[in-house]
Amino acid sequence: MQYPFAPHTRVILANAIHFKGEWEHSFDQRQTRPHDFHLSSGQMKSTPMMVQNREFTYQETASFQAVQLPYKGGLRMEVLLPAANSNPQQLLESLKTPGNWQGNLQPAFADREGTLILPKFKMEYAVELNSPLKALGMNRAFGEEAEFSAMATNHYASAK
Repeated sequence: MQYPFAPHTRVILANAIHFKGEWEHSFDQRQTRPHDFHLSSGQMKSTPMMVQNREFTYQETASFQAVQLPYKGGLRMEVLLPAANSNPQQLLESLKTPGNWQGNLQPAFADREGTLILPKFKMEYAVELNSPLKALGMNRAFGEEAEFSAMATNHYASAK
């Protein structure tokens, strides 16, 4: 097996993943205005909405509308809106069928002129990785036998 790290690499510790993507097609802040947003409870709330008029990679089915929003660098966000007779939970259930997204829905996107109105948002996510890392076999790092001295000593000089 070939590893992507140099043979003398002993420890790699990543404590955060940060993504601050830049839209390929930026939203004009001057067009962001309050609009009614329909909550899952049925109530409406006025919230700042971003607007774009252009060609989008889009699809619509009986269950949802979806749009792909590319970031600079090749990544993209896919936004799905459940149909009026549905809700987010029903939409997620319909997407659970193995292979459905990649095999059936992903290829159905096509370019189409339109207007996108999207709530202004900020996403944050935090997760404790102790249990998943232990499940992958990294038990020593979380017990009394943990030994991280390789992180403080420069082993590169002796490896040359």
